[in-house]
Amino acid sequence: MEKVFRQIKILSIGKMICSIGISLLLLGVINTTFISFSTHDLSFFIYPLSWAILCLTVVLSFLKFFIRRKKCFQFVVADLLVIILLGYWLLRYDFDLQLANWKLFLFGELCILWFSIRMLLECNLISVEKISWVLLSTGIIQSVWGILQLYGFCESNHSKFDITGSFFNPGPYSGYIAIMVPVSLYLFLSTKCMKRYVALFFLAVLLCILPAGMSRSAWIGAIVSSVIVLFWQNNWIKYWYLKRKLSVLCLVVSVVGIAVGSYLMFNLKKDSAYGRLFIWKNTVCAIWKKPVFGYGSCMFPVAYAQEQTDRFRSGKYTATEERVAGNPEYAFNEYLQILVEGGCLLLFGVVVIVAYALSGGIKRRDYGLCGGLISLLIFAFSSYPFQYPAFCVVAVIIVASLSTKRTIGVGNNVYGHCVLVFLVAASIFLLFLQDAPKGVIEKLDKCRYLRSTDALEVAEKGYAMLYPDLKHNADFVYEYGLCLSQQKKYLESNELLRRSMLLRCNYQCYNALGGNSQQQQNYEQAEKYYYDAIYLLPNRIYSYYRLFLLYAQPEFYQPDKLKQMAKIVLTKRPKVYSKAIEEMRGEVKVILKEHGLNLSN
Repeated sequence: MEKVFRQIKILSIGKMICSIGISLLLLGVINTTFISFSTHDLSFFIYPLSWAILCLTVVLSFLKFFIRRKKCFQFVVADLLVIILLGYWLLRYDFDLQLANWKLFLFGELCILWFSIRMLLECNLISVEKISWVLLSTGIIQSVWGILQLYGFCESNHSKFDITGSFFNPGPYSGYIAIMVPVSLYLFLSTKCMKRYVALFFLAVLLCILPAGMSRSAWIGAIVSSVIVLFWQNNWIKYWYLKRKLSVLCLVVSVVGIAVGSYLMFNLKKDSAYGRLFIWKNTVCAIWKKPVFGYGSCMFPVAYAQEQTDRFRSGKYTATEERVAGNPEYAFNEYLQILVEGGCLLLFGVVVIVAYALSGGIKRRDYGLCGGLISLLIFAFSSYPFQYPAFCVVAVIIVASLSTKRTIGVGNNVYGHCVLVFLVAASIFLLFLQDAPKGVIEKLDKCRYLRSTDALEVAEKGYAMLYPDLKHNADFVYEYGLCLSQQKKYLESNELLRRSMLLRCNYQCYNALGGNSQQQQNYEQAEKYYYDAIYLLPNRIYSYYRLFLLYAQPEFYQPDKLKQMAKIVLTKRPKVYSKAIEEMRGEVKVILKEHGLNLSN
């Protein structure tokens, strides 16, 4: 008997060590997406993420083959949907343009992570509660990071904001914190003893830093998801039937509170709200033209730029819309972005997977992860979380956990072994295809330095070497195009500038194309490009200034248009006032004086 107890004790200790080890591995997978790089390029996160996922799959394979051989893997509906959605995204991706090859690696790694999480849970190698603690730990890491930035102990990743965490602005940072609030709240409500106090402390830390991010979307996500968790956990539906009058009163008060709160939050950053509404308006118009299949994977910048240009060219816009217009990289609404790129089919598949996960989570009373997923879904209505690998990884972990049934010993063990072999092989293959970002960053910094010192030929060679690795980066492609333009290689420069416009909605690309045409003395083409820049973003004075200089050219001198552009440059209210505006206006006055022109005439 004593021997049996000893064996049981050894097994329990081994199981605990195994669970802790897997939890740490999972923590490492998420934390790889927090690594800071000197150059803002989301593709750099994929390489460390690939290493972490490879380690996870290798450990999982070892445990499955040698320790938990009898535990079987069972395919569920969500697994098939994930494979179908990945296949659909690949079919809609333009492999000739190759606008975002790094996303191929990201989605491949996310697919591997999905099946790894599913297998970990089905084989009882980790529990949903431990996954919740792992996720919450990453939220605490971000919270402490933000607090240190707020008090000046760490540098922010954005010069204009004090708090960014590992992200590049406070919006995504606050959204990440908001996901962890309902998770922490549920752990506080459902656990006992020391765990309960730890969860309460973590919740307090999260709530301390959340308001500082000034993200209304994150606040709404945290509040709504927390209320839903309380509703589920405390079975408030029962109180609704027992105390109908009190419940109706609470509902009325809540509706009034939501209305007042919405009004106050809208006016907190009014221009920001109007800007997003304008982005959504253009995005919906673009969706209406191709609602079923969309424009193709990663084609949002192209579709949006065309729609915004058409709107301003037609003159059907308000003064407010002109003032708040910008160069958005994303739709600031993930559902609209999905519709633009993949159409109704892709969005329908995503909705089905999320609904499947939530229904399973509610049945199994995994309210913490359900709350975290709801918070993420709410945040995604007015932000761009899924453009960051960190949010994608967290979303996959949550949805995979909620989609996993807790049935043990059901299914075909051969399938499980085949899946594991495939996961390890795929992890190795994806890692083998990638380059370490450190070398790329060092070479890019060197190219930028050489270009700044006018060593253009050497810089061009460096840009050419980096192009295969960074052709998805709009800033890099734009810089490369300008470098060629400075060497009077206008045709090659134009090709790169046009590619940059496919990668990002950027009016400066049109200005650069206009400059190239002007240098080639193709003045009519230059005029067209400058007007394209104006119609894309009419609130920027620089495009009008370039047109003014074009009309001042002796070979293309047009005094009436010159005066028209001069008046706009001198009187138009800039979106952001800077010293450059002052210098442009000073130069305009000098040129007008040289030509003997008077705007008062």
